[in-house]
Parts: sequence; structure tokens; C-alpha cells
Amino acid sequence: MTDEITDVYFIRHAETFAARKNMIPKKNTGITLGGFAQSLNAAREIKTLCGEVLLSSSLRRAKQTAWTMNTILRVSREEVSFLNERTVTLKKGEIEWETLTSLNERLLLVSSMVQNREEKVILVVTHATFIKALLMMYTYGEMWKDSFESFNSQWKLSPLDYLHVQFFNDVATVLRKPEFTQK
Repeated sequence: MTDEITDVYFIRHAETFAARKNMIPKKNTGITLGGFAQSLNAAREIKTLCGEVLLSSSLRRAKQTAWTMNTILRVSREEVSFLNERTVTLKKGEIEWETLTSLNERLLLVSSMVQNREEKVILVVTHATFIKALLMMYTYGEMWKDSFESFNSQWKLSPLDYLHVQFFNDVATVLRKPEFTQK
């Protein structure tokens, strides 16, 4: 790791069909027509950040958001599987979310991802739960798990809102928190 600053913007994917109906999304749902418009508007707003690469979860809603944004941003685009939302569909259609241990393992991959990239401004399209967990981890350190489930169940992240984290050596500093609304 060099002694350089890297800015990472973790962006929630655009509006999905499930979210519009206040439903839990199916594993690989897409974004709405409004979501495509949101993605274009967001790209116009964040173009000034001069992102060098656009990373995304490989789930359809994040890929569609990133692809649409990139029609304006025109930067290198890659899919990163550890950004995917992790759920298991149980019998009768119930969904079980990943454990905090599994989520923590994915969060720790962010720092190594940043260290192993040459770009200094990285845009990442991912999912609300992942962004909320990153915010908690970078704000509360190891204690993030103690209050995450309560925080995650009570607060909602709007489509295309983002978390800005600056990395310098092994230190991550939150520069911008998303605006959450109560569920």
C-alpha cells in the first residue's frame, strides 16, 4: 500500500420493482424504468467526482444501475462478487439473511480491494445492507455488530444515495454518510 489517498463512493442501486411495492426483493430482481432514470441523473451528478472505475455487485439490480450510469461516466466497469447481497430462500418463500460473521468477512475484503487497486477514485454500486454495515464498521469498529441488526431493521437507504469513505494506509474515514429514513 502506498501513502496515497483513495476515495471510495459506495452507491446503493436504483429503485427495484420489489422496493416500489414495499416487498423484499427476490434474489435477482431488476430496476424499474424510474430506476433507469435515477441512474442517469445520479451519473450526471457524480461525473464531477472523476471516478476512474465503476465496480458493482453482479446481481441484476446493481449491474443495471452501473451499466446505465456508465453510459454517461464512461469508465472501466467490473463486477465484484463479494458485493452481492447474501440471502437464502427457505421453504414457503421465506428469506434468511446472511449471518453477521459472513457479512463481516465481506466487509473486510473492502480494505484489501482498495489496497490492491491503482485507481484513486472508485465508484461502487452495491446494496443497502452492505452500505449500512460499512458505515457501522467504519464508525464503531469491532463493536458495529452489537447494534447493526437494530439499525438495519429500522433505517432505510434511498436509491442511489451513497457513503463516501477515504482510505489512507490502513485507516478508513467516513467523509459523507447517506441520509437514512425510518422504515
